[in-house]
Amino acid sequence: MSRFLFLIISVCFASAVEEVVIPYAPDSIKFLSSEPVRSSYLGDIFSSMFGYTIRSNIEWNSLAEVSPWKRPEALVVLELLGFDNKIDLSVEGNKFLLENVGDLGNQYDLIAHRTNERFFGKSPVMLHMDMSDELHDSKIAQPVLLKSVPADPKKRLELALMDPQLGDLVKDSIFNISIASDVKLLTELSTVREFLKAISVHKSDIVDGTPDIYWLKISGLDPIVNLYGLQSFQSTEAFRLLRQIIDEVERTMRTIYDDNVVIAVIKTNNIPLPLGHKGRRLLESTTVSPTPSNKYNLAQTWDPMFPVTFTIILFVSIFLILAVLGVSLAMWNMDPGRDSIIYRMTSQRMKMD
Repeated sequence: MSRFLFLIISVCFASAVEEVVIPYAPDSIKFLSSEPVRSSYLGDIFSSMFGYTIRSNIEWNSLAEVSPWKRPEALVVLELLGFDNKIDLSVEGNKFLLENVGDLGNQYDLIAHRTNERFFGKSPVMLHMDMSDELHDSKIAQPVLLKSVPADPKKRLELALMDPQLGDLVKDSIFNISIASDVKLLTELSTVREFLKAISVHKSDIVDGTPDIYWLKISGLDPIVNLYGLQSFQSTEAFRLLRQIIDEVERTMRTIYDDNVVIAVIKTNNIPLPLGHKGRRLLESTTVSPTPSNKYNLAQTWDPMFPVTFTIILFVSIFLILAVLGVSLAMWNMDPGRDSIIYRMTSQRMKMD
């Protein structure tokens, strides 16, 4: 029933494309279904892919359990802004409708914190980069890795003009560097390519057995569509370039990490809807009643740490019971008539030799 409901929702909202797409994941990552996902769950979901223990109980069951011994070595997230009812970008892979409540930055912080806790001292690579912004903080965090990537957006725009493909688009007057929206998109695309070149050079330094996280934010599509129109040649080129850059990221990262990497594309709107409104929006266009979440009155799923906690408490309790029993039996059978501390302390007068 839930699959039928999701199919109806997908058909009704084929144009409302806020979604999470996984273009590539290693064999250790298995998806069981395609149910919608809340943005507040993404940190836990990505943490589960690394085999981390998730203490929060999330209501999303599309990801199969991942063994900590077969975890991917890197996660690459491309956060693409500017997707609403009229804008779509076709990306192949496992797709999940996104209920966006505007907390994607917090999801990166969550998984980065968990990675730091588990691999403290091993220096995992963790970057959260806005491709159109200044990159001073990122270069401070990874000075060697990003040495060749300019922090100033203007310098990265100059690199875009020297890029054979991007430079030709400017020469052919498809994009104009005197227009802010064109500058933003060209700068972002150039930054991604320079970033890929930089980490390719340092492959031997970053592939060290510890998980790495790359969260790249691209927001240049929406200004292009708003300025030129959805059916314009500039918008068509922008869509083509974004598809191409996604393919380049996937190809480069798979080469660096020997296919042991998860590539995720998050397509979001610039102004996320409140969670309650988004939930109604996903369901209001169908007359099919949603399936009750606990139809058969089943018990709640237990915490993953329950078996460990139960075993510890059980054996500690057994040990304490046996210890108390042993001490009690020893004291019960002790002879106070012997020359012992009990005899000396309980006698009314000291024993004479």
